[in-house]
Amino acid sequence: MKTRLLAKIIAVLAIASPALADVNIVLNNGSIWQTGKGLDSTEAFAQIHNEGSTADVLTGWSCSIAKTTTLLDAKGTALTSLPIPAKTTVTLSVNALHLQLKTLNYPIVFGSVIPCAFTFQNAGSIGGYLNSVPPPASP
Repeated sequence: MKTRLLAKIIAVLAIASPALADVNIVLNNGSIWQTGKGLDSTEAFAQIHNEGSTADVLTGWSCSIAKTTTLLDAKGTALTSLPIPAKTTVTLSVNALHLQLKTLNYPIVFGSVIPCAFTFQNAGSIGGYLNSVPPPASP
């Protein structure tokens, strides 16, 4: 009887308090397209893994190399948040969800590693890195 009551109390607290929820967000180091001289915008990609049993929401993103970092969906519409379901990987990739960086402070050249910050509703702020890669060839 006491064990069931304790289990119910723990379950209620986990639902009521995000700090007690099982949230485990892991970011894979992503990639960012090189820009060279003359280009002041680029796109970036990464994977967000929610290894916990509680969903979370990505609510903020920024990369210090750019004045503006925007999360876009596949149609190019700016998003204000992104749900990250429990036990799921969300991939930011070409022609899908991705980051757009505008007004770069300097060109992204071969070997660049760009730090970015991602803010989650429950997990808080998590840093990640984007490794520079050549952009796709133009048709």
